[in-house]
Amino acid sequence: AYASSKSNETYQSIKRNISDRVDFDLKMNQIVLTLPESLHELDEKVFSKMIKQFMEKLGIEAYLKVIQTRHSSDPLAKPYHHAHILSFNFKEVNNKIERCDYFFDTNKMRSIWKTIIEKNTDISIEGNVNINTEYCSVNKEKGRCIHLLKYVYRYSLEDLFKVQCRNHSINYLEKGHFKNLQSEVFDLLGSKKSNFVWCGLLSSGKRKYLTRLLEIPQ
Repeated sequence: AYASSKSNETYQSIKRNISDRVDFDLKMNQIVLTLPESLHELDEKVFSKMIKQFMEKLGIEAYLKVIQTRHSSDPLAKPYHHAHILSFNFKEVNNKIERCDYFFDTNKMRSIWKTIIEKNTDISIEGNVNINTEYCSVNKEKGRCIHLLKYVYRYSLEDLFKVQCRNHSINYLEKGHFKNLQSEVFDLLGSKKSNFVWCGLLSSGKRKYLTRLLEIPQ
């Protein structure tokens, strides 16, 4: 209920304050960046720096991100560091808002992400890295936009409920998970929700500037 409510609220804000004020079809693009298994304990500040480098390389100026540490389909597993990023296809050019790309070459994205990982860590990667991307129209596909936003707001407890109950994986929770207060389940229940961050033109420091740009006839 929390994720649904907050997702709808954020969607309405994006549509009202941005999508309805531009003369092109505003797209919401989800990008999921995952680290190799050997880096799932990587310091979050380093991970954030790598995400920023990736977005700058793609020329994305407006996005929000959240770093999560649990796998949605296996929430009691070992740490699974990944980032959910929701970007939008606009940028600032000469004090005006202009449309930019929202569909990207996934092979190029993997190459960029792989290079950034190797540059910021001491590992060498063989083969491809894990990246997922999809997009939808803010004006025309409200349901899909809210679905993507739910990933930003959800708690790991919801993932646990989905695996155990909705997917009828009745044996996912074993007695061993409840042996003591240090068990996987109690760790999950006590963990804090990951906070998302508005970045680039959507950051708090540039919000007034963006508002002024959107007030200029496009």
